[in-house]
Amino acid sequence: MNLRRYVIKFLVVFLWSVMIFLSACQSHLFIFQDKGKVEAITKEETIDIPQKTDILFVIDNSGSMGEEQQTLEKEIIYFVKQLYATPNDFRIAVTSTDNQTDPNYSKPCQNPDTLGPVFIDGKSYESDKLHNGRCGRFLAPKNSPYFFLEKSKFNSPEAMAEAFRPFVRLLGIEGTSHEQPLQAAVLATSQELTTSGGPNDGFFRNDSLWMMIIMTDESDCSYPYATRTNFKDDPNKAYESGLSCYQRAQDLIPVDTLAQQIKARRGQENLVAVGTISAAIKNQKFELIPSACRIDERKQPTDICSCFLFNGPNYCPFHQKTTSLPNFSDTNTRCNDGTCCTAYANNRILDFAKKFKNYGDTICQESYSKTLLEFADIADRQCFDFNKVPLNNDPKNIQIKMKRQGETDDVIIPMDSQDGWYYEVLVKPQICLTGKYKRKNGDTVKLFVVSDAQGDTSAVQ
Repeated sequence: MNLRRYVIKFLVVFLWSVMIFLSACQSHLFIFQDKGKVEAITKEETIDIPQKTDILFVIDNSGSMGEEQQTLEKEIIYFVKQLYATPNDFRIAVTSTDNQTDPNYSKPCQNPDTLGPVFIDGKSYESDKLHNGRCGRFLAPKNSPYFFLEKSKFNSPEAMAEAFRPFVRLLGIEGTSHEQPLQAAVLATSQELTTSGGPNDGFFRNDSLWMMIIMTDESDCSYPYATRTNFKDDPNKAYESGLSCYQRAQDLIPVDTLAQQIKARRGQENLVAVGTISAAIKNQKFELIPSACRIDERKQPTDICSCFLFNGPNYCPFHQKTTSLPNFSDTNTRCNDGTCCTAYANNRILDFAKKFKNYGDTICQESYSKTLLEFADIADRQCFDFNKVPLNNDPKNIQIKMKRQGETDDVIIPMDSQDGWYYEVLVKPQICLTGKYKRKNGDTVKLFVVSDAQGDTSAVQ
C-alpha cells in the first residue's frame, strides 16, 4: 500500500513538471491537475497514414479559353510537384463545362459523339467515346490505358504532368458558350456516372477528400434541361453567345441546390474542397470579388474591359475609361465596333465555392503557378483519425509532436488552424495539420491524448 502511494505521488510530481515545461513551449493548455482523486491517462500513437484526394478539373472549353488552357497545360507541374512531396495518394480527372447536346435529342447528354478530334501542332487528339468529356463524363484520349491519372501509376511528378497534357489538349475550344461547370461537377459525381461500369466508375473514393477545380472565364449557366429553350441564342443576332445566361439568371438552378447535391453525394461538406480560376479580381482587402477583367501593362489583373468584338451593351456592363486598350476609339463607352470582356463576372461560381473549403484566384493573369500551389495545399488535407475522443471533447487535452525525417528531436506543434493543427469530429475524432507543419514523406507525427480519467473529472482542465 505504501509503495502504491509512493508511485502515485511520484506520478503527480512528474505530471506537474511536464505541465510547467509544456506551458512554456506552447500557446494552449495541456494540463492535468490532480486533487487526490484524478488519474489522467495519456495515449501515444505514431501516425503514418497516407492521405487520399480525388481531384476533378472542370475546364471551360469554349472559344475564348485557348490561351488559358495552354497556360494550365504548361504549369500543371507546379501542382503535381507540390502534392508529390507529400504522402498524398492523389488522383486527377478532367471534364469540360459542356453539357449541351444536339437539340434534336429528347434527353440531355445522349449524343455519343466525341469532342474531337482536336489538331494541335499538326498532331491529332481524339477522345474515347465513353470518356468524351461532356455532361460530367471524364475526358480521356482514345485508346488510353486510363481515364484518370493516379500518383501510384507514375514514377515522377514530371511523368504525371506530361500525361496530364493530352487530357487538356483534348478539350479544344469548340464547346458551348453556355458554360455549366457547376452542373458538370454534379453530374460527374452522380450515381449514374459513378456506378459500376459507368464512365466515371472507380474514381471517387469513400475515404478521400473530393476536390473540384473550376476554370472558366464566364459565369455558370447551369439551367434545368426542361427550360433549355429559354437559353437558345437569338438567331437574329450574329454574336449573342451566352448572353441569355445573364439575362435569365433567375431561371438557372440555384447555387444552393447544386452545392447540396454535391454534399449529399459526398456525405460531409468538410470532405469537399473547391478551387476556382475565374472571372474575378482581388480588392484592396485581397478579397476575391466577381468582375470582368483583363491583364494590364503591369501584367496585373484589372476590372477594365478589353475588346472582344461582341455586340450588345448589356453583355459587358463593367466599362471604365482608359486610353491604354488597343483599338480604343471611344474612351467613354466602348472600343471598336463592339465590346466584351475577356472574362465575365462569375458570382455563381464564387457563391458555390464559399459553401466549402476553398481558394480562388483570377483567370486574368499570365501565370497560374502560385494559384496551383495554393490548390495543392488545400488538396493535401492532412487529417488523422484516432479512436478515443479527448477528455470532455476538449482539444486542450491533445498534444501533437512531429519529428522530421533526418532530425533527432520531436517538435511540439501549436494548436493553430492556419499554421499548426486543429481538431474536429466527423465520423471519428480527427486532428488536421496545416501550414508549415504538414507532414512530408518520412516524417513521424505523435498524438498524446488524454482520453479518460478516474474520479472527479471536473478537476481536469
